[in-house]
Amino acid sequence: LLYAARVCIAMSLLYAARVLYWIIIVGSSIEVEQKVPSCVGEECFQVFSCKGLKDATAHVMEPLFTVSGLIFFPMGFHAAHHGDDLQMKRFALFLLGMTVLRIAVIGCDMLFLHNCQMYDSNMMSSVLRTLLPPSPLRVGVQEKLRSLSTFPVEVVDAMTSGFNLSAWYLVLTGLWAAFFLYVTIEAIALSSLMQYGLLGL
Repeated sequence: LLYAARVCIAMSLLYAARVLYWIIIVGSSIEVEQKVPSCVGEECFQVFSCKGLKDATAHVMEPLFTVSGLIFFPMGFHAAHHGDDLQMKRFALFLLGMTVLRIAVIGCDMLFLHNCQMYDSNMMSSVLRTLLPPSPLRVGVQEKLRSLSTFPVEVVDAMTSGFNLSAWYLVLTGLWAAFFLYVTIEAIALSSLMQYGLLGL
């Protein structure tokens, strides 16, 4: 119970910090972003092209994971604190869905990389983070990468001196997926314990 409650508190604080970061950082840069168009001319209508899909998984993951996390992790804490097996089951289903979605996103990102020979914005975010985990790239290199509108493999590899970005991404996302899978298993076991007790009665 204590482990589940701690995880829920930590993740709730993490997602709350992410929302606060959006409000402060993204809100303060609206004027700058408006001066730089994200697309020009026919590019704006190329939805199902490599350029059109480069932000797809990031636009799915960031709002969905953050908003749902702010709802379900406090629910998980409440369930662990009060021994509510029904809420814990719902929390476990949420964790299972998050784990499956994370694995699906990894697959989509790698498929995009293979077909387009460019990194998408979700993969690039793994080395351009301003929060944890710290980026393995120098600040100067990060600024040059942020100035790009697309991230072709040849260009990015040249700017990063051959840094294996895909391996870094797979390690980080794989660890997150494994963590969520472990917490899912623990939540399922905890909900069963709450419902049937130590002796299974």
